[in-house]
Amino acid sequence: MSKGKSLTLKDVADRIEQAAHTLRKLPKVTVQGYFNAWPPIVREAMDAYGWEDAHIHPGPPSARQITEMDEVMLWLMGLEREEVRIVWLRANGIRWKRIGLELGWSVRKLQYDWRVALMKIVHRLNNPNEKIVLPYKRRIHGG
Repeated sequence: MSKGKSLTLKDVADRIEQAAHTLRKLPKVTVQGYFNAWPPIVREAMDAYGWEDAHIHPGPPSARQITEMDEVMLWLMGLEREEVRIVWLRANGIRWKRIGLELGWSVRKLQYDWRVALMKIVHRLNNPNEKIVLPYKRRIHGG
């Protein structure tokens, strides 16, 4: 990103999608010490055709992609928990309707909250020297 250019919602959304894609390209985390010593089952070509779905694994991400992903993760730290969830699910290509069913919210509310979350990120990135003032949250104690 250039220093003089202001970011837009689309720029931020694209970067978050790229970060989600990079995270999917990283190797799976497994428990140390457990492995399978059995050799793979070898089938004849005629028997194996269509037996299992083809799995295409993307190549490993570059160091630059990982650095950019880490930067995006820092952007998300400034959001509320539900905003992060909406933004991340959407970046992974999950449809609005499915997110709505999972969270119990309407599609319009989700789209609005997603847009507000992206606006927060854009504002922070375009105004790095501005002091962030968090709103006062009233705490209610039982008693």
